Amino acid sequence: PKTAKNLYGKNILSSVSRLERFAACPFAYFAEYGLKARPRQLYQLRTPDLGNLFHQVLEQFAATLKKDGISWQTLTQEETERRMDAAVDEAAPHRGNEILMDSAANRYLIKRLKRISRRAGWTLVRHIQSGMFEPAGYEVGFGPHEALPPIVIGMSDGSKLILRGKIDRVDLLDAEGNKFVKIIDYKSGTKAFDFQDIYYGLQLQLLLYLDAYLKNHGTESYRPGGVFYFRITDPTQTVTEEMSAEEIEKLLYSKMQMSGLVLENETVIKAMDEVFVDPVSGGMRLGASDIIPLKYTKKGTPTASSLLATEEEYNALMAFTAKRAATIGESMKAGIITPAPYRKQNSTPCDYCVFSSICRYEYKDRPYYRNLRKIGKEDFWENLNETDERK
Repeated sequence: PKTAKNLYGKNILSSVSRLERFAACPFAYFAEYGLKARPRQLYQLRTPDLGNLFHQVLEQFAATLKKDGISWQTLTQEETERRMDAAVDEAAPHRGNEILMDSAANRYLIKRLKRISRRAGWTLVRHIQSGMFEPAGYEVGFGPHEALPPIVIGMSDGSKLILRGKIDRVDLLDAEGNKFVKIIDYKSGTKAFDFQDIYYGLQLQLLLYLDAYLKNHGTESYRPGGVFYFRITDPTQTVTEEMSAEEIEKLLYSKMQMSGLVLENETVIKAMDEVFVDPVSGGMRLGASDIIPLKYTKKGTPTASSLLATEEEYNALMAFTAKRAATIGESMKAGIITPAPYRKQNSTPCDYCVFSSICRYEYKDRPYYRNLRKIGKEDFWENLNETDERK
């Protein structure tokens, strides 16, 4: 603990992604942020470079819309794709050690990036045009010298965990005398909202970001509306029967559905996707969304795969993630650096860890992983309620 205090200080200044890194494997966190070890830089484009590039492209796209005074609601597909191409051209030369223009193979990669970015951009536009939420902020930072103050979480010894970060996009809905907040995080991988990952501290970002945004607007009636991952991907579809181009496009669009948690509120649900709005009465209509993880049965109940939470459950969830973050911070301060990767079914952080040569632990020969117990949404809420009852 004394060495850890010298290394990290009395209060820990960190980020949510670093906490998730520690939760995945304490040694990997220590190697990267304690020892500050870095893999040897190679002249190649790596997956993290692509993820950062997509973020920069979407940020550039939104910034030029704002600069030119253009509303998302008026964008056409042609204009969206033209602007996304321009954003890729602007961002590409500044990523991956300037190698994106270096070879024919990488120039082909640029074409593929443009195709993926066009689809992502037009999907985002369609999402916004299909609802009532309006973008209110992009790359909203919290921390020192940012638009919002840092997230400060108290730990058991009286010290503080001080977190910084950036929210990719914040959308607002002005309704019922409140402002409902939707947090969106762009991901270039396959990350999906998962109660099991939240429980074990592997997925804290969305909820801590929402909590921070709501607390920094505490004097006004800001309430949770939803938290989502928007996955920037190149969807494919196996076709076993003859389909029209429109049918194929509809299937691909549905594969871009966001992953997250929706507030169980009729006004919010209708504002997320007009598919739930009755065109005659304006009231609630049962249906299935291609935008959010929500589908109703003919009996009017959400399907098992739908992800809804009441405002009370949202508050409990945000409190839980803050406590989990504090627990991780306390483990850091205790000096825990043991290689202890988790295993979730067949997935482990060792699969993509760049510090295996330092760790030198042969998990294939001695598979001492932290096996994560499967926790579905019902199990999660049950555990949360039991914890509250013991207080």
